[in-house]
Amino acid sequence: MGTTNGGGRRTRVTLALAGLLVVAVAATGCLDLVERTLYGVRPGVTLAGRDMTGQLPHEARRTVKDLARELWRPPENATIDRSTGKVVPERPGQVLDVAETVRRVLEAGPGEAVEPLLLPVEPRVNREALARATVPLGRYSTWLSGSAGRIHNIRLGASLLNHTVLLPGEIFSFWAAHGPTTAARGFKKAPVIIGEAFVTDLGGGVCQVSTTLYNAALEAGLEIVQRHPHSKRVWYVPIGRDAAVSFDWLDLKFRNTTDYPLVIRGGTGGGRVWFEILGPPEAALPPGASGQRQGFSGRAVESR
Repeated sequence: MGTTNGGGRRTRVTLALAGLLVVAVAATGCLDLVERTLYGVRPGVTLAGRDMTGQLPHEARRTVKDLARELWRPPENATIDRSTGKVVPERPGQVLDVAETVRRVLEAGPGEAVEPLLLPVEPRVNREALARATVPLGRYSTWLSGSAGRIHNIRLGASLLNHTVLLPGEIFSFWAAHGPTTAARGFKKAPVIIGEAFVTDLGGGVCQVSTTLYNAALEAGLEIVQRHPHSKRVWYVPIGRDAAVSFDWLDLKFRNTTDYPLVIRGGTGGGRVWFEILGPPEAALPPGASGQRQGFSGRAVESR
């Protein structure tokens, strides 16, 4: 008999606790509803097609941030088409103003459709800046000779670097701009220097391309970041003016130390390979200051 009464009491306590829990949940739901009614987004408000009804400020901000990631578009600088040499216009980007868009959503009236506030993001380089890069800041050429495969590689290598745009402060990397010397990309076998010997390999002659460009950069007074000499003297430049390159091993790098975008032009003609680095008139070195700019002297340097 005592056991039965004890079981009944436990049942009544359990039911009472369950009832309290239901009341608490209901109360919480009511409080949430009250909070959203008082402080949340008004009924029927939409943002770019999204229903924002009842969202509290922190929730609305999170929704707007998600939308900002979707609508973000990076700006695209003006550049030069490598095949035609024509300027490709810039393309402004866009970014969503999160704070202002959240404010608009929270202050919107019932049923109002809110549009996100998008701000333009201007590119660093526009077509006008590239169109003004017409003055040769540095120019250099070397004579062509050797096998048909070597001359072919030099012509191809120069064409791959033609019309390269270098932004202010940007570091030019020969291999990043040029790419590997593979047969699939059209390179042929020709003599290359390995140690003190000449061997035949794909891309032979490309070091004359890098050397010619290196000397143009020296003449322009740009900062030479990385340069390597050959292990054996080359005939097409004076001693100490060469720049050996080998993919994934030896690179040529220099920095645009001007405040303007520069354009690298290169090619072959008249039995020579040539490069010139173009900039606007105000980027030109003063007379008599060839090879010297902003504390950087245009001189051969050696990287080890």
